[in-house]
Amino acid sequence: MIKIIALNINGIKERSKQEFLNKFLLQYNPDFLSLQETNINNFKKLHSAYLAIINNNIENKSSGTMIIYKKEIELIKIEKEESGRIIRAHFKNVTIVNMYAPTRNEAAANQHLFFLHVLPKFLKANDENTIILGVFNCIIDERDREGIKKKINPQLKNLIVRLKYIDAFRTVNPNINAYTFVSPNGKSRIDRIYIPSKQKRYIKNCININFAYSDHVAVMLELEESVCKPVNKNILRKLNTSVLEDPYFQEEIEIFILNAKSKIYEYQSIIDWWEKGIKEKFKKLSQTYCKNKTKEKNAMKKFHEKCLDQVKIEIDNGGRNLDDYYILKIASINIGGISSVERRQILLNFCRDGNLDIVGLQEVAFHSCSIIESCYHLLANVGPNKNGTAILIIHCLEYSRLLLEPDGRLISIDVKCFTFINIYAQSGKQAKNERNNFLRQTLPAYSVTTRLPFVLMGDFNCVDDIQDRAYIISSPSGGRLYQSVSYGHLVVCFDVSVSTT
Repeated sequence: MIKIIALNINGIKERSKQEFLNKFLLQYNPDFLSLQETNINNFKKLHSAYLAIINNNIENKSSGTMIIYKKEIELIKIEKEESGRIIRAHFKNVTIVNMYAPTRNEAAANQHLFFLHVLPKFLKANDENTIILGVFNCIIDERDREGIKKKINPQLKNLIVRLKYIDAFRTVNPNINAYTFVSPNGKSRIDRIYIPSKQKRYIKNCININFAYSDHVAVMLELEESVCKPVNKNILRKLNTSVLEDPYFQEEIEIFILNAKSKIYEYQSIIDWWEKGIKEKFKKLSQTYCKNKTKEKNAMKKFHEKCLDQVKIEIDNGGRNLDDYYILKIASINIGGISSVERRQILLNFCRDGNLDIVGLQEVAFHSCSIIESCYHLLANVGPNKNGTAILIIHCLEYSRLLLEPDGRLISIDVKCFTFINIYAQSGKQAKNERNNFLRQTLPAYSVTTRLPFVLMGDFNCVDDIQDRAYIISSPSGGRLYQSVSYGHLVVCFDVSVSTT
């Protein structure tokens, strides 16, 4: 059995508290003791049976963290967060992520960014031997508060759900109201231990323990030792076939097979043709394509991280806070070339009722409309045969750098700190090559002209996810589908947070 304890020690500089902690170690004999709010750079009086990993920031005295572990446990790697709030310790058979989250009193923005950007850097998807524990200073379950106004933190909740972790205490005690911190305003269970859901069967017990020298209660998790045995990931290999549903990859395969078939008669048999002619080439084609797709995803991820870093720097330096940001409400609508006054009035009413700030329109057949322009700037790029695009911008917003594609299928505009690109791609099987050229060449040529992060919207007339072909229409993450204001299409609405400066 393995014992893991999480405890907010509330400072450990006093000699009496250090001595009490050593007695605590002897009494409960944990394999790992994770401390938060330590406020020290070394622990010379630690019990001889244990070693300590310390992460303390001199400037931020309330955010120190420490992992105490038994000497016989093999330590492989340590990662520390610069402010002292996180330690990730990778041991031979288990990884411990000890953290002390910012409180909402320090700055709501700091807590928001901590769970959105900082903590995820120390967590890895599908890591079945990582345990997350510490002081979260927020809740994700209504049962974990009493008489206190702590709000559920959506960033932490989304992170825990996405990584498929479970609350160890709540798993063992689903109906018990127990709290780890008591204040004049009420009680809350902000000290928690999370483990991967696949390790649920190894939980033996999880209880709260009083610690006389702290205003927090300790949490002790007991696990069957099996949870810390390394997982043999080679037992079963899962074949990744998702790339076969990528329309661009399908096109590459079609061209490859077409060329390969033309040379089949150069070989003695079909088997010989496969083994000597195309097997290795097909393998190389698949590997190259997948590597390029991975590079694209990683590049986009780094770009998003860079944007978040910039926001964090500005907030930390006091230049901005959350009040400096507001939500832009955006929609994308294929209007089907509506020409009647009644339907244009319906469009305007829809935009006003939804408090929409920016609206991308496709299949636009008009350059101006007095009804719409009473509330919105109408920037239209009308091409032949109703192939036009347009962007509506609420009058109170300023815009710049308008770009128009000659055929009317693309319009680009800068608003605040974003570039908005609205497109209407070619439709139908006969236009497949034109559509591919538009999406692969024309669209990227316009997107690289901006240094701002851009929002791409419109009617793509194709899918990049097999799920988008389902009979039941579902919205992308964070989006909402509304009844159409034109025939045959629904409206996708979503929000974007932007700076006011």
